[in-house]
Amino acid sequence: MVGLGDLVREIGEPMTAIVLQSWTGKRLAEFGSPAGVAPMRLVMRGELHRALYDEAARRGVRIVHGKQLVGAQDDVRGDGVTAHFADGTTARADLLVGADGIRSTVRSLIDPTAPEPRYAGLVSAGASVRGSGLPSTDGRMHMAFGKRAFFGYWMFADGSGGWFANLPRQEAMTAAEARALGTEEWLRMLGEAFRHDRTPALELLRETDPADLVIVGPMENMPECRTGAGAGWSWWATRRTRRRPARGREPHWPSRAPCSWRAACATCPARRRSPRTRSCAAPGRADHRRRGPYQRQQGRGAVRPGAAGPGHAGGDEAGQAGEDGLAVRLPDRLAGPGPPPPSP
Repeated sequence: MVGLGDLVREIGEPMTAIVLQSWTGKRLAEFGSPAGVAPMRLVMRGELHRALYDEAARRGVRIVHGKQLVGAQDDVRGDGVTAHFADGTTARADLLVGADGIRSTVRSLIDPTAPEPRYAGLVSAGASVRGSGLPSTDGRMHMAFGKRAFFGYWMFADGSGGWFANLPRQEAMTAAEARALGTEEWLRMLGEAFRHDRTPALELLRETDPADLVIVGPMENMPECRTGAGAGWSWWATRRTRRRPARGREPHWPSRAPCSWRAACATCPARRRSPRTRSCAAPGRADHRRRGPYQRQQGRGAVRPGAAGPGHAGGDEAGQAGEDGLAVRLPDRLAGPGPPPPSP
């Protein structure tokens, strides 16, 4: 533990439950934290970044900006790793942690053949609102499956709150292309998408200041996990599986001993999965009858659990350790199936 619980609780708002509803406003389900567990916290991403940054500086953590990682090399003695940057400088440490996002440079250095993120068929936007006059959601986040798009929102007693929306789009677009459309055009498109829904979507869109609109752009599915090990840069982002190995086969346990990252990737369990396991990662085939565009997009496997909305960090972003925990947790959720290292 890093002792930041009080810091996050101070800047976050408790969310006691998540309510799922249809475009008609009908409540489909409600679920919250288990009994005896503190409620979730809604934290605006900008506020979380600032709080963590200031706390790191207070603890004397050295933060350097303007560096672009281009390479990394295990030390000859096998007791560290040296990072190489585009400006010709280097940095040596015991461990290199790949916490550099969905298009991780560290991941590509460990495994140059690592898969790229896959477009999820959705573009996203969201905003905070102030003084809307809408009633409080009483500490609940509402998520509505609209006729044409997905809409999430929450409101506080003082009339402030926020919302996010995922809009289906067949053709992929970059974040720059999405922002080039402009905030006014985005608000118009979202208003058109939600005009038949019996939710507060239109009211919240009308109360949104265009200057507060955050255009996230394309939503992307996370790549599969790769396991790798080296003298100074190793990562394992997986949980213990309860499934037994196929009959007549022994479980595969990667060695903890120092080895080259190429050798580690060559023995990666993700490359030795059965056809049945591989099929689980393929886009789903669902019955498209009597379903709207958004639901059909879900049927194609375009929407997967864990896609975060703009402007807030939910519990899935932070992640929960499996039975054996995580040696290093990458922030872009590189978790995938596979066995853990053996106990020493």
